[in-house]
Amino acid sequence: GSLGLEPDALEPTLERLLEALTAWLEADDEAVLAAVRSRDALLGREVSWSDGTGVGRGLDASGALVVELPSGERVALDAGEVHLGRGMR
Repeated sequence: GSLGLEPDALEPTLERLLEALTAWLEADDEAVLAAVRSRDALLGREVSWSDGTGVGRGLDASGALVVELPSGERVALDAGEVHLGRGMR
């Protein structure tokens, strides 16, 4: 459908969406990374993955998830699946 909009509101809404998408496609890497970092739902959260557990400590310059291990060492996870733990540290 119509995205739940009246027919005369659909075209302006799609135009705004295309403008926003174009802005992100033209944005430099730092701007995109800053926007993603501001929405990081794993920051400070306990996470686990197939090789261990730790606490999310943000994203590095390549966009990989930085995780602090119980030993204090930090590792970057650049692909794969993580699961949220129950608490925050």
